[in-house]
Amino acid sequence: MSLGYADRLKEYPHKGVCGLPEKQDTERQLQLSLRTLVDLVSSAEHLVVLTGAGISTAAGIPDFRGPDGIWTTQNALERAAAGKPKAGAKRKRKPKAGAAAGSGAAEGGAAAPPAETRSGAIDFASASPTLTHHALAELARLGKLKYVVTQNVDALHQRSGLPRSKLAVLHGCIFEERCEACGALYLRETDVGTISFQPTGRYCTRVGEAAGSAACGGVLRDTLLDWED
Repeated sequence: MSLGYADRLKEYPHKGVCGLPEKQDTERQLQLSLRTLVDLVSSAEHLVVLTGAGISTAAGIPDFRGPDGIWTTQNALERAAAGKPKAGAKRKRKPKAGAAAGSGAAEGGAAAPPAETRSGAIDFASASPTLTHHALAELARLGKLKYVVTQNVDALHQRSGLPRSKLAVLHGCIFEERCEACGALYLRETDVGTISFQPTGRYCTRVGEAAGSAACGGVLRDTLLDWED
């Protein structure tokens, strides 16, 4: 596995509030919201959808600021290493001598996530599109959904069958690389491994339409934005 996407990003000081609990709708609230959504989609003349990290958490890809988000977990680990209590937590008695302060276990006694998850090195290649990804792809197939704009880098929209021509990937994708010469876009099965439009070490194999044309051979670069890009 290549270095995790979050670990490749430069340090970002403006993380905001992390770890707020998620709000759960009652069954009645959920049904009302679903009916409203169905009505909005049905009556829309030109439907465009914006998606963010929340659409992929059900696929096992954490967001940044949620209860189990990457920044939330990193903050908790940093506090534990420094011997500080979790933000908002009640002060507890000092542990007995020899006891480990800040075990990293979640509330309820759950074990801490594996190291690769805590550092942000999630194996995105093993994630599969969620029901929501598939629903959007089906709406596009039916001609109802005109376009999707996503902030996500995980390629789950592409893997769901949503046509790339109906998708704008704002922050780039860890599985995509683009030719600097002809603009050809490649979707890979594995993480391309770089960030901030760096060469990936591969070259464009696109062949021109004219008979006997040679491969382009242009340098392929990642499409991923870093904070300052």
